[in-house]
Amino acid sequence: MLKIIKKYKKFLIAISFAYIYLSIVLLTPSKHIAITPGEVNNVDDIYVIEGVDFDSNFNVVSVYSWPEITVFQKWLINNTNRYELRPQSNYEQTLSRAELNLQGRISNDSSHNNAVITAYEYAKLIDNKISINYNLKSLTVYATNILDLKIGDEIIKINNTLVSGKSYQKYLEIFDLYDENYNNRFNAKDLTLTILRNEEELTIDVVNNNQVIFYPNYEIKSTTPSYEGLREKINRGGPSGGMIQSLAIYSSLLNIKYNDLKIAGTGTIDTNLDFTVGRIGGIVQKYYTVKDNKIDIFIIPSSHYSEIEDIIKESDKVLVVTVDSFQDLITKFVNNYGDNND
Repeated sequence: MLKIIKKYKKFLIAISFAYIYLSIVLLTPSKHIAITPGEVNNVDDIYVIEGVDFDSNFNVVSVYSWPEITVFQKWLINNTNRYELRPQSNYEQTLSRAELNLQGRISNDSSHNNAVITAYEYAKLIDNKISINYNLKSLTVYATNILDLKIGDEIIKINNTLVSGKSYQKYLEIFDLYDENYNNRFNAKDLTLTILRNEEELTIDVVNNNQVIFYPNYEIKSTTPSYEGLREKINRGGPSGGMIQSLAIYSSLLNIKYNDLKIAGTGTIDTNLDFTVGRIGGIVQKYYTVKDNKIDIFIIPSSHYSEIEDIIKESDKVLVVTVDSFQDLITKFVNNYGDNND
């Protein structure tokens, strides 16, 4: 055996180095995130509202996100416009799998509440029998560089002023913290934050110019017709599903039909004063998903149109509608394509 090893020593060394190299390429994390085309899911099986039937027209568009791709996977999908590659931020590299999952739950829960609130607020302007009563309970920390804050902390007071009201924008404006360019974040210099963590109240003084990214946490106290909640605990839609989910609820409350159109949308819905439709990730991959699933109308935030304009083809048979707010959505889409059967 030793003679054989000595005879083929150079060959074995070369093979071992090749093996090590392949292992590195195939298994080493690239510290890049990949976003690929995903799927569309119908909205009609998400919400339960007493006496309200949901139309099957509306679909949430989702993409697949791969946060830990290897060097080999990165090489495979590089330079392909159906896929998006971006480096992980330094902050993302510090997050555990549990923290990533918690962020997903925070954004998902907030998105569903925002959709319900938006839909009821606008539907009651048309039908006075529709009503909703809700209150802002807290601002849930989604991400921050404040060492004493954790993902999932509930901010219940700023400078000893209780978080409350209907709009988090009005609340933040008290402290000149609302940023219309980045609605769900603020810089926390020279502030005292009171938080709830595991039902314990804590006070944190912030001196440096640190950033807090949050999602508003609302309590929906009552609605007419009665909103019973989610059909099941599902992690579908997330923040990017907010706009199309609110449109589905609004249309169902008012019994607005859209014939046989297959409709999909992506964009956040914000409970600021303008109920704006906000930006999302993976817009190119979502367009390919919509095209692959033969969607008739794809509704997106106006600010994203330039990113997909060059890949839209007439043969795709996808009509792209761009909106900036929920009122814009009613004006451009509901009024043009909807039919109220009442």
